[in-house]
Amino acid sequence: MPKAGTRIALDLSELLGPLLYSWVVQLLLPVFLISLVHDKQHMIRIMMKVHGLGDGPYWVITYGHFLSISFLYMLWLATFGSIIGLDIFRLNNYPIQFLFYGLYINLQIVLAFLAGIGFSDVHSAAVVGYIYVFGSGLLGSFLFQFYIEHPEFSRKTLFIMELIPGFSLYRGLYELSQFALGGRYQGTYGMQWKDLSNHDNGIKEVLVIMALEWLILLYVSYYLDQLALARNGACRYSSIFTRNFKNRSIQPRVPIKIPSSTITVDQENSDIFDEVTRHNYSLQM
Repeated sequence: MPKAGTRIALDLSELLGPLLYSWVVQLLLPVFLISLVHDKQHMIRIMMKVHGLGDGPYWVITYGHFLSISFLYMLWLATFGSIIGLDIFRLNNYPIQFLFYGLYINLQIVLAFLAGIGFSDVHSAAVVGYIYVFGSGLLGSFLFQFYIEHPEFSRKTLFIMELIPGFSLYRGLYELSQFALGGRYQGTYGMQWKDLSNHDNGIKEVLVIMALEWLILLYVSYYLDQLALARNGACRYSSIFTRNFKNRSIQPRVPIKIPSSTITVDQENSDIFDEVTRHNYSLQM
C-alpha cells in the first residue's frame, strides 16, 4: 500500500548551529575596532579637545553611538530570524534573549575600546579583528563544543574557558539552540525563565560572567586609555623638546666682539694723570 508523502522541514539553526550565529553577532567587533583606531590615526580626539571636549565626552558619545548601532543590529537580526522561522529566535523567551544579547553587545563594545589601545594602524586592527571573530567561532565549534557535551570534562576548566568572550557567546548560543531544538520536536517552547535553574543549563553562569566582565573591563579599558594618552603626550613633548634643542645646537654661533674701550690720558695734564694712577693703585690693593 503506498505511503502518503511526508514533508521534510529543515531548520537552518539545526544545519548551521551556533557557529554561524556567533560569526554574525561578532561582526560588529572589527567594525568598532576599525572606527576607534581610525579616530586615533587621524587625531580626532585632539580635534575634540581643541573644541573643548575632553576624554569623557568622547567616550560617552562613541559608546552611545556603538550601542545604538548594536541594538538596532540585534533587533533586526532577531526580528528577521523570527519572521523566516529560525527556532533559536522564535521559540526561546524574548526577555532572556534580550538580556543575553544586551550584555554581550556591551561587552563587545568594551572589548573594542580595550583592543583599540594597542593599535595605531587601521589595516592591522582590521586583520586582527576579523581573525579573532572567525577564529573564536571555529574554535568554539570544533573544540569548545566538544568540552561542553563531554560529561566528564572539568566544570572549572569550562568556566575558565568561558571567560573568553567568544566562548561565552558560543556557550549561550549553544544553550539557546539546544532548547529551541528540544522545544521544536516536543511541540513546546524553548528556553524559559524556569530553565535557568537547571544545573545543565550553562547560560546562567554565562550571563553572570558577561555582566562582571563588562563592568571590570570598562574600568580597565578607560584607565589604560588614559595611561596611553599620557604616555603618548609625554613622548610627543619629549620629541618636540629634543628637536628644538637640536635645532638650536646646530645654529651657527656668531662671536660677539666687545670693543675694548681705551682710555687715553693726556699726560700733559699732571693732575688728571696722578688721579688715574691713584685710582688704579687702589683697585689693585
